[in-house]
Amino acid sequence: MGQSQTHHVVSRGYQRLFADGEHILLIHKQSKKAKPVGTRDAFHAPRFNSFRTPAGWDDSLEEEWARIEGLALPAVRRLAAGVGTASDRDTAKVVAGIHLARSVTFQDWHLKITAEVTEGTSAKFETDPQANALFEDGYGRRPRPGEISALVERQMTAINNSKGLFVERMVHIYNKARERIESTNVQLLMTIGKMEWVIGDTPVITANNDLTRLHSNKQLAIFEGEAFFMPLGRRVGMTLFGRAADPDQYVPADTCQKINWLMWRNCRRFLACHPAADPCRLLAAPISRAHHPEVAKAVNLYANAFGPCRANQDC
Repeated sequence: MGQSQTHHVVSRGYQRLFADGEHILLIHKQSKKAKPVGTRDAFHAPRFNSFRTPAGWDDSLEEEWARIEGLALPAVRRLAAGVGTASDRDTAKVVAGIHLARSVTFQDWHLKITAEVTEGTSAKFETDPQANALFEDGYGRRPRPGEISALVERQMTAINNSKGLFVERMVHIYNKARERIESTNVQLLMTIGKMEWVIGDTPVITANNDLTRLHSNKQLAIFEGEAFFMPLGRRVGMTLFGRAADPDQYVPADTCQKINWLMWRNCRRFLACHPAADPCRLLAAPISRAHHPEVAKAVNLYANAFGPCRANQDC
């Protein structure tokens, strides 16, 4: 049984590919405010990968994620540094598979589906003769209207609170995602000038073949997308195609901005980039930097690194 109470949805090892040491610039999607934070304090959630057992919380999946990423991230670092091999490209797919499954997008989808199933199941059992007979056998009386539905909903709430079903489905999605992307072909996209990639709390985009739109907005479509995109570092991103991949290429500033904007749309709450980068330039959108007592020095260092930004400027 593990003791960790907070798990990273986007691993710290992956975050460091976009960090200055241990600091990244975290951007809040709704307020469009940004501030430097440590990788320890970004993209995490309480016991995201744990499930409750009679003996306590089980962190075995969190430990397994860490083991797999520990083996795979060195390949991603080599690709980000421009010295990766064909084998490294295949290994990087593992990191993409983890972040497809271990994501707030999947968590939202899971909760939505379980709520719909609970509602449908409780209504079905309310009028089911066998369920009514079982209730009468167990309680020695006929159920009152809505009583069976309430029992089903309480049971589903208990299952959700234990998180056992969520963890099991997360593992299932990871295995399915690995199967889906195992046969994909890798194309690397490199930025130019001062352009860089941003990452989100779901850092893998499921999109159409030319990366101009998300395959599915506000829905989980892991296995239906024509292509996947995941940044591998500040200036190198990875596209996974089911078809033959195009040659690696450098992308112009406006293309980088369009893909970064898809990352914005794909995330739920937060994005991040290197603290010295200008998020206005990267996203072609106004972002304000919020001062924070603990990181005032970092803000002073980076706030005006490149001067005022302009959408779609030449970089």
